[in-house]
Amino acid sequence: MPYDVCFMRQRFLQLLACPDCQGDLQLRANEEDGDVTVTGALTCAACARSYPIRNRIPRFVEAVNYADTFGFQWHRYHVMKRDSYMGTDLVRRTLLKRTGWEPQFLAERSIVECGCGSGNETEILADLAGLVVSFDMSGSVDVVPEHLHDLEHVLLMQADIGSIPLKRRCMDLVYCHRVLQHTPDPRASFRSMARHVRDGGEMFMHCYDTHRRSTLAFKYWLRPITRRLPHRWVYRGLRITGPVLYRLVGLLLKVGPLRKPTRLLMPFYNFNRHWKKGGAERLTASDRYELSLLATYDALTPAYDKPQSPKTLQRWFADTGFEEPELRGRNPVLMRARRKAALACDDRGYGIKPGYEHGQVNETLEAAPGDYWNPKRIAQSRYFQRHVYEMAVDLIDERRLSSVLDVGCGTGMKLTEMIVPRAGAIGVDQENIIDVARRMHPEGTFTAVDLERDGAQPPDERFDLILCVDVIEHLADPDRLLGYIRDHCRADTTVIISTPERDKLRGPDNVKSPKRAHVREWNRAEFAAYLESRGLEVIRHDQVPALRWSRSLSMAKERFRMWRKRIPMRHCQVVRCRVIASARESVGHPELVNHA
Repeated sequence: MPYDVCFMRQRFLQLLACPDCQGDLQLRANEEDGDVTVTGALTCAACARSYPIRNRIPRFVEAVNYADTFGFQWHRYHVMKRDSYMGTDLVRRTLLKRTGWEPQFLAERSIVECGCGSGNETEILADLAGLVVSFDMSGSVDVVPEHLHDLEHVLLMQADIGSIPLKRRCMDLVYCHRVLQHTPDPRASFRSMARHVRDGGEMFMHCYDTHRRSTLAFKYWLRPITRRLPHRWVYRGLRITGPVLYRLVGLLLKVGPLRKPTRLLMPFYNFNRHWKKGGAERLTASDRYELSLLATYDALTPAYDKPQSPKTLQRWFADTGFEEPELRGRNPVLMRARRKAALACDDRGYGIKPGYEHGQVNETLEAAPGDYWNPKRIAQSRYFQRHVYEMAVDLIDERRLSSVLDVGCGTGMKLTEMIVPRAGAIGVDQENIIDVARRMHPEGTFTAVDLERDGAQPPDERFDLILCVDVIEHLADPDRLLGYIRDHCRADTTVIISTPERDKLRGPDNVKSPKRAHVREWNRAEFAAYLESRGLEVIRHDQVPALRWSRSLSMAKERFRMWRKRIPMRHCQVVRCRVIASARESVGHPELVNHA
């Protein structure tokens, strides 16, 4: 196999990374079985956090979490849906049919299975793929088939899909089946998985559909009640009512006109015919009943059930650098896509496409007062990028943040009006405009800094939230700005950065900004890749209007100009991100950080 250098065995360390900071992990073995670590710990060399190894499985999450309902069900039914138990190839055929991957295609590739449950599909992937990394958040990883622990090309972990303990872009394939909709934030989970697909690799995604045939099902009108009850109560209730409901549903399904209403409205599944058609000859009538009870329990008890539409998944694939995805099915949504090759960029290293003409000078550095910050620009600044500040306000209220740093605050108008009433805030910018801000808003706190200079600068503290709103496109060297931001980040700091989206604003063929004040402009993919290459982990990437509606004549003229030139309103890209721990430790040295 081509992955013999990558084989808990010590050789798997080449794939693993700290889920918090992406630092390298060091193995300490307390008990070994040959070259397999039975008990021990993995310790991060960067942040010193330790993760235990129990029963040969690295544990990157707490024992109790939102996936406990799945752990409960798979401990009770861990063998019933396995091909090896049912005497069929139903799981194998479903996997290959839904993904469209041929056995020959899988044989020479590495794959990460996100949400393995009790290993029903893991044993199929282990038989087909060259290297398998499989994980689940629940304790179901303890009941995967025992023989998988003995395979040199299989690694099992207990981990969170939102922070996968693997190095970036290290796997050929990512496989996520029946999991995405059960996560607290499907969009963040999707982005987390996409980070680990190498260039040219593929990702397969299964998700419940928003189609009415799916959302009208009985589980969605019972779940508001059942998901609030202890899952053991729900299970006991199903054991009591199940025999009657199972037979009743079976009778109704025999009446043609009643089949669809029965499947939608009757609060119990009956898959008797399904399993017979699937060729599961070894399943007894009792087994088929238990599988139907399992499916009903699985529908009613998850903490989260968030179906997504095909259009939403297509947008997520596009946002994370994949080619046009292939829709392989609906209800549920089945989608597969290939990651594009790494973006070609010029030799300046800022992620811009080759052939782009960068500006030379930061025009906001005024030779004389009023060259850039003239009265008209100061008056209009009230109306631009207000949507970005509104996003910051929502975040402050939601998380009760207490300290905010606005890097490039300009006149400080939006900062003092929207942020200061909610949290302690400091605005920083160049000295010429900071003097204006202090005169206009004496109640605010403002500090003069030079964002084009390396090295530590005030203020001498770290913040809960850092804003950088339409600043980065003005700077000759944006790496210094990002170094300044990292200087003022804690481990849990959220960073919000906005900049114009070049392709939306200028068109895909643009090679130079017509605005002299903009040294360079990025499109969506370039900007995300550039930030990640500088140690900023993108959590969310949105597009918002750059201009807030206003009755003022000057803003009406600006809107008319945009309409006449067919400039879309939503041309401001806003990235919410956090700084990876290893990047915080290399502040002021962006060349040392490259996570792209």
